[in-house]
Amino acid sequence: MFFFHVIFSSPWNPVGNSHHIWKMSPLQGAQMVQTPIQLYRYLLRCCKLLPNPAMQQHYRHAIRQGYNSHVDEDDHERIQLIIQRAIADADWILDKYTKKK
Repeated sequence: MFFFHVIFSSPWNPVGNSHHIWKMSPLQGAQMVQTPIQLYRYLLRCCKLLPNPAMQQHYRHAIRQGYNSHVDEDDHERIQLIIQRAIADADWILDKYTKKK
């Protein structure tokens, strides 16, 4: 599950408290994400919001690879932390690429 942090982390998106993460989520239902498969599906839905097909394909591929590589994570606290970070990072990426100029 480390892939979510690696793929979506950025120095400009510090992970704060969970209220920040849930209020700023790119899609409805972020607060419902509790399991790795829910996170995987949520992030794939976020990809659909990216502005160009090449970007969508890039992030879909990275999400799939990461999920398959780290599907065996079993520490519940670690999984929850990764879920929170991935949602916050997805929000940052969507905000970066979908801002109206």
